[in-house]
Amino acid sequence: APSPPAPSSSAAATTAPLPPPPRASPPPPSVCLITQASSHTSLCCTDVSPLADGLVCGRADGALQFCRFSQSAATQSRFAASGVDLESRCRVVPGHSGPVYSVALSRNLQHVLSGSQDGSVRLWSWHQAAVLATYRNHGYPVWHVCLASHQSQFLSCCHDGGLRLFDTQRLSPLRLMAGHLADVTAATFHASDAYALSASQDGTLRLWDTSASSCVRLLLGHSGPVTAAAVTPAAAVAASGSEDQTVRLWDLGSGRATATLPHGEPVSSVAFSSDGRLLASVGTRQLRVWNWEAAVGRDGGAEPVLCCDSPVPLIGASFLRDSSVCLGVGVGEVA
Repeated sequence: APSPPAPSSSAAATTAPLPPPPRASPPPPSVCLITQASSHTSLCCTDVSPLADGLVCGRADGALQFCRFSQSAATQSRFAASGVDLESRCRVVPGHSGPVYSVALSRNLQHVLSGSQDGSVRLWSWHQAAVLATYRNHGYPVWHVCLASHQSQFLSCCHDGGLRLFDTQRLSPLRLMAGHLADVTAATFHASDAYALSASQDGTLRLWDTSASSCVRLLLGHSGPVTAAAVTPAAAVAASGSEDQTVRLWDLGSGRATATLPHGEPVSSVAFSSDGRLLASVGTRQLRVWNWEAAVGRDGGAEPVLCCDSPVPLIGASFLRDSSVCLGVGVGEVA
């Protein structure tokens, strides 16, 4: 049989190009719960490595608990009903003379900050689990600490209503930002590190210009004490959690609340994923993951994309780096 004629150059030129391959949709969110089941004293706070290779916890007896493990070990419990024993990989190091209310891991995983009822903040080596410096210029309990992205500065939130900016190389604060009418319970840096967002028991949030110690935005809307705050990587939107059992989203440019997310419990922690697409909120035993952009502009009715009811009380959660996996940390025996 004769072979078919070859297409002419003009016909080849008019052949429609192949369509581009479809864009891969982002992976759905998932939750991995780490429980501290056999702790000899109560844990007050935690921060998880974004690489899922360790966590640090603050204890009621003033010590810090450093735990290191592999990511595969941490996430294996999602597939094995018996879970994974991480307790043997933890090291307890004495430090403060009162309960530790906040710990923060640096982004480069070199340092840890801790704030305590004893009125001090301590800087630790993550790898050596050793104290490097102690900052005592508070006089009141320190509820929260936060490191800047460049690691050389940090914020401390105090019972006296002040937000302090420190340089890690100086033992006295660089700035004192005053304006809240009650305890400052949480704070976070803006992505540029030039601004800081603080939350308070007075029910408000304030955005500060840290170079001038001046308040540039006052965010009003919660009906109870505000206990948590976070800013998206793009720095245009903030989230706050409150004892009024809601999470609120804020446009930092205008200071206007753009959405209210019903959590169902007093909220103790909020965190954005590294791409800014997802938001996690933590209550006493409930962890919720939200597609927050879908809730902006909606008048109520927002639903989380993932709900996790924990068998033990929760003390914190955060997303893995470049991932939609949220790690929650709880305390207690799992029945």
